[in-house]
Amino acid sequence: MAIKLLHTPGHPVENNHNNLLFRLSRAHANTNETLGALILLFLFALFTAADPLWVNGLMIAYFLCRLLHMLCYYAGWSTSRGVVFAISLLSMIGLFIVGLQSWLR
Repeated sequence: MAIKLLHTPGHPVENNHNNLLFRLSRAHANTNETLGALILLFLFALFTAADPLWVNGLMIAYFLCRLLHMLCYYAGWSTSRGVVFAISLLSMIGLFIVGLQSWLR
């Protein structure tokens, strides 16, 4: 997209939510920021032998929400982006709860 928008490589992207390239880079960075926590929560649920149906469902919900989050970010729909982000966060919390329930059994 940077090539299409004629962005010069090595130059910083303008910090402006009206700039598509800024939104693209922020959506990518935001997804990377949550991946570490997701991996830890998934491993916790996996090693505590949590119910696979719940783990799979919550992981699918997370990934679908992250895809929707990126699409909303690209389109500039801030309210929808916030709602989808909250749902992805709830799926991560759900992974922790499912793992915790399994660990405490």
